Amino acid sequence: MNKKRFTLIELLVVVAIIAILAGMLLPALGKVKQTAQGAFCANNLKQVAMAFQLYMNDFNDYLIVAINSENNWITAINAGNINPYNTKSAYKGITYLSSAKAEEAVCPSRAPFKYTDHRYGYCHRTFTHIPANLRKNVPSAYSDSNTDSFYNTRVLKSPSSFFLAGDGWSSVGSTQRTEMTKFSSATPDYTSEKTSNLPFLTAHGSSGNFNFLDGHVQGVRSASDFVSFCKAEQPGTEMTCTVWIKIGAPESVTE
Repeated sequence: MNKKRFTLIELLVVVAIIAILAGMLLPALGKVKQTAQGAFCANNLKQVAMAFQLYMNDFNDYLIVAINSENNWITAINAGNINPYNTKSAYKGITYLSSAKAEEAVCPSRAPFKYTDHRYGYCHRTFTHIPANLRKNVPSAYSDSNTDSFYNTRVLKSPSSFFLAGDGWSSVGSTQRTEMTKFSSATPDYTSEKTSNLPFLTAHGSSGNFNFLDGHVQGVRSASDFVSFCKAEQPGTEMTCTVWIKIGAPESVTE
């Protein structure tokens, strides 16, 4: 009895159909993964926002920004908790994040994908460009020659527009960076290690996630949106904000 077998042409047709279907499904799967990472990121930032709120509740609305003259919000909020009224009393050991190596401090869609060092995590706006009435610099509890810095959140006019931490990227090492300094600069430097003029990356499709002083988390889509948040706190100030809409493609807006 002769058994019916597939011909070579029939096999090639089946393979072609499978390839077409795979080509149609892979982008959809990629979007599902991107959506899941975006939701995971928003949840992480919500946990970080809660840590900020707990710190402010404990220290009369002051929020630590930099410790021992280093823009290092992860260590500052989690392991080196300082009393803004008596900086020689360091409340070490108070943990506001989940652990000393908090995974919620890292966006799941950006390298290094997990907590490895306090330098690689969500970027956080530093104290260097904030008006003097919004910040408090005091001698450090760790070194008399350095300072610890705080936001005086009681004088902020628009907490729902005051972003704190979120999706950032550095061209140095192609990683997240925890520092977000001088973003109101007229001369953006796209290769600066501190990414001083590159405040965020649209890490989740067309937006990047940020948390705000009032505790909410929001997707930010453009440099213009970012500038509007800055101007809510610093009206009348010219802002230049550069955003990585994707790796290698910055977008700059001045208002």
